[in-house]
Amino acid sequence: MRPIKLEIKGLNSYVNKQTIDFEKLTERGLFGIFGKTGSGKSTILDAITLSLYGSIARNTKEYINSLSEKAEISYEFEIGSRRYVVDRHIIRSKAGGIKTSYARVIEKLGDGSENVLADKVNEVNETIIKIIGLTANDFTKSVVLPQDKFNDFLKLGGIDRRNMLERIFNLEKYGKKLIENVRHRKNKTKTHVDMLQVSLSHYEEVTDEKYDEMIKKLEIDKEDCRVKNRLYKEKVEKYDIDKIIYENQKRYNEAKELLKVYEDKKEEIEEKRKKMSRAENANMIDPYIDNVEKLRKQFEDSKNQLKIIEEEIRLIKKDLEISRGKFAEIERKKDDTIPRLSEDKVKFERAIHLLEETNKLSERLTRLKVEGEKLESKKKELLKNIEDIKAQQNLYAGKIKDSENRLYEINVPAAFRQNIEKGYSHIKELNEVKKELEKSEIDLQKCEAEYSENNIALKLVGRDRASVKERIEEVENRINIMIKNSPLTAEEITKKTEYVTEMKSELKTLKQLEEERDNLQHELNDCLEKRHRVSREISTSEDRLSKVRKDMETAKKNIEEFRYLNRVSDIRKELQDGKPCPVCGSLDHMRTDSTNYDDRIEYYEGILNKEKANEREEIERLDSLKIKRSGYISEEKIKTEAINKKKAEIGERNSIELSKKYDSETRNLEAEKRAVSDWNIEKDRLEEDLKRYKDDYSRNDKEFTRIDELLKGIMRRRLSLSENVSELKSKKDNLELEIVSIKRITKVDDIFSKLEEIKANEIESENVEKELSEFRNIKFEIDKEFDDCKTSIHSIEVEISSIEKDFEGNKKQYIEKTDEAQRITRGKNPNELLEKTEQEINKINSSYADLKKEFDDKSKAREDKDSLRSKVQGECNTTEEQLDYYKKVLKDMLAKYRFDSAYTVKKFVMPTVDIEIMRKEISDYDEGRKNLDFKIDDLEKKLDGRKVKEEEFDRLNEEIVLLKDEIGELEKNNAVLFDRITAMKKDLEKKKKIKSEYDEVSNDYRLLDEIDRIIQGNKFVEYVATNHLKYIALEASKRLSTITNGRYALEINDALEFVMRDNFNGGERRGVDTLSGGETFLTSLSLALALSSQIQMKGNAPLEFFFLDEGFGSLDVELLDTVMESLEKLHSSNLSIGIISHVEELKNRVPVKLVVTAGEIGEGSKVKIEYS
Repeated sequence: MRPIKLEIKGLNSYVNKQTIDFEKLTERGLFGIFGKTGSGKSTILDAITLSLYGSIARNTKEYINSLSEKAEISYEFEIGSRRYVVDRHIIRSKAGGIKTSYARVIEKLGDGSENVLADKVNEVNETIIKIIGLTANDFTKSVVLPQDKFNDFLKLGGIDRRNMLERIFNLEKYGKKLIENVRHRKNKTKTHVDMLQVSLSHYEEVTDEKYDEMIKKLEIDKEDCRVKNRLYKEKVEKYDIDKIIYENQKRYNEAKELLKVYEDKKEEIEEKRKKMSRAENANMIDPYIDNVEKLRKQFEDSKNQLKIIEEEIRLIKKDLEISRGKFAEIERKKDDTIPRLSEDKVKFERAIHLLEETNKLSERLTRLKVEGEKLESKKKELLKNIEDIKAQQNLYAGKIKDSENRLYEINVPAAFRQNIEKGYSHIKELNEVKKELEKSEIDLQKCEAEYSENNIALKLVGRDRASVKERIEEVENRINIMIKNSPLTAEEITKKTEYVTEMKSELKTLKQLEEERDNLQHELNDCLEKRHRVSREISTSEDRLSKVRKDMETAKKNIEEFRYLNRVSDIRKELQDGKPCPVCGSLDHMRTDSTNYDDRIEYYEGILNKEKANEREEIERLDSLKIKRSGYISEEKIKTEAINKKKAEIGERNSIELSKKYDSETRNLEAEKRAVSDWNIEKDRLEEDLKRYKDDYSRNDKEFTRIDELLKGIMRRRLSLSENVSELKSKKDNLELEIVSIKRITKVDDIFSKLEEIKANEIESENVEKELSEFRNIKFEIDKEFDDCKTSIHSIEVEISSIEKDFEGNKKQYIEKTDEAQRITRGKNPNELLEKTEQEINKINSSYADLKKEFDDKSKAREDKDSLRSKVQGECNTTEEQLDYYKKVLKDMLAKYRFDSAYTVKKFVMPTVDIEIMRKEISDYDEGRKNLDFKIDDLEKKLDGRKVKEEEFDRLNEEIVLLKDEIGELEKNNAVLFDRITAMKKDLEKKKKIKSEYDEVSNDYRLLDEIDRIIQGNKFVEYVATNHLKYIALEASKRLSTITNGRYALEINDALEFVMRDNFNGGERRGVDTLSGGETFLTSLSLALALSSQIQMKGNAPLEFFFLDEGFGSLDVELLDTVMESLEKLHSSNLSIGIISHVEELKNRVPVKLVVTAGEIGEGSKVKIEYS
């Protein structure tokens, strides 16, 4: 990781925003951060850590400046070719602590855009760890190297140094945590072994021999069942045949008995058949007899009536002649006088009527005015009521909707409620069963635990008693074999470790060279592509330039041509008749129009100027592209030379092959190290086992006898408890399945709560429904009232309109009728005039009416009698004809049906109901007899002379029933036996599975027990820490040798203590406690860098910078020079070193420095970059 830029605001001593440009600061490799104590130097490191991980190493939370509301940090860094920016804003919480209010990490892309990778606190923390590959603790250890601490590390003893390495490299997981995990796993496995052993003891009675015996018995019973089934089938077949014969025989006898009954009733039926036939014929003739009698009576009545009418007509004719004379005289008088009087009467009546109507119209006008005012007032009241009613409608409509919604929400289907209640019942029952099962299981577990414990103890004691001596001999033999086959020595392991370390360093250098070569090749490819692209652009530019120049030539030619035409036009203008042409000398001049072409010349000159500008622009572009191409060609040569140089450095070496070799050597080395460690651990374990086996042998015999007696009593008690538990489990499983099914159907987890909710909802539903009904009734009444109001308003409006029209019409009529009445009466009383006229008319009309009535009555009487005479005469003739016809028909029918007279017919007439009853009785008899004859014929054919005795038939039936019971009992026993066989088969499979699992888990337990013994005393941690220490010492030695120009090297002795080797003094080795101050500082620095490098190996990319925080204050000038020279040798293009100090002497020795100035009150610290 390479830092690019850091922005700080509101953090510790920084109030205003301060920006640190690390690209400038690290451009010369070595840089310094200087300032007085408390100015804010270390805050820069805290800001980097805080931006990345949200916390700082000093574990304080009081880092927001007191003058600021929040701390803002933005840190930009680069890993490989990717650049990232992480931002954080931290504020004070209400509880007095701090919290992150804003966090974001983005990736800057090559095209200038940004890709947000995370924008939440936890996501940002996780993303940073993925990008860098280090936790906050690892990052802090890798970036900040406090010198005093590593001076201590240099001089610490073995245990203290190992503890320090354990903390730095998080080796706790190989120490106490590993021991705890192994023991936890071991105890868990032991419990599993015990449980499996108890499970196996349940199947002691389940054996393959018993299974085979049950299979054989089942086959024997099945064969017996098959034999009896065959016999049963034969008897059933015979029984079925005999049963058919027996039943047909029984039906035949019953049919014969019934036939006798039919024969006895045959004569009675035939008599009824004849009687029914005569009655049907008599009923058919009887209506004709009644009709003839009726017609005869009608004919006699008509003849008598005709005689009376003839006498009445004669008298009426005589009176009619007298009345005709009187009527003729009064009619002449009426025709002369009445028309004149009637005309006067009409006029007078019209006048009276007009006066009456005017009075009525006057009253009506007054009444209409009053009614109109009342209706207007009533309309206003109704409109006001409608507004109030609308508000009530909206109110109750909302209440109804709310109630309906609530009813829909709380409504519970009946099926759903039934399932819930059923589930509630099952849960209550299940709880009872669980309590009983829990008690039984506890008792069984206690019994099983007691049995298992004693059974295991018995088996172990018995097995140990027989095998302990063999184990003692086996262990002694294994110890002797191990001594003969001991692995490599410690010295051989150390040499091989050094060889692998050197190979790793070479592999790292080779990979770096290959990476540089690949990067150069990539750059060369980019350069070639750019050169090719520029060449294409040059070719395109040259084509455009050629086209521009061609267009310029065309424009020039057009300009010259039009200038020539202009000159010709000017000459023509100057030609005069008789004078020669200055061009051709001719005296005859042809007159043509003189055209001026200046506008065209101007147009083409514009084009020419534009193309000239394009030519200059294209030439400049072409020159620029050629310069670019030359630069790319030069760059191409440089890159090619650099690639060839890298290839020469790499030579024939290949990082892949070297990596494979390194991996192989590393695996071999690790395997050999493990072999040595395993050999020592195994030898110690075997020696401890040998002693333990000898002590155990003497205790086994006494224990075996005691446990054997105890197990017999436990076994009887366990069997009884096991059967009870099985029954309860079966019941519990069934109830749980029912409950799960109900929960799945209803999608309800808490049935108790749901049932309470349903009950509460039902109570609420009743209340809501009652309330809804009330609301609807009220709403209905309100709606009705609203409709009534609207109807009333409409009626009133119609009435008002009608009244207004009526008022105007009546007013107009009043005026017209008053004027007309005055014209008719001429001021006289119209009633008197009318009365006098009517008296005269009435007198004439009365006489005329009386006489006319008399004449009309007598004329009408004459006409009526004539009409009646004709009608009666016609009826008489018709009746006579009908009477003759029906007499003839009756005579024919009596002859046809053999009746001698009408009297005989009347004797045989019978009601239709009685005939139908008789007909049904005869029909039933005929149908029954026919079916009975058919049935007897059919049964005779079926029997075909065969017979079956009743006692033989009953005996056969009893034999079948007895045989069926025997077969049923056999099949039941076979089914029970089959179930037992199936259950035993499953138990055998379970036993085999448990045994297999028991063997596997027992093997795991033995391995865990061995591992538990091996890792006692933190031996594994010590081993891992030692390997880390050796690697760190090797890396530190290389760095120390580089710093001191090969003079000093760092080694580890057999006691794992650091030793300094002075190569310039014959390789003399000295303890670190004999080193001078400068030697100690350089050695501690090398050791710190090696440790930092080891920690960084956890990450995804190397950290290309680190800081030395203080530690220079106690150095003298000469030693300070040595340290600075050493640091200058360490930095490179991939490593920048920062010194954090308040020592003034260091400022002039560092090429680039960041000066931190403590701010004035209210301003905060400030930073600036200075160069030496």
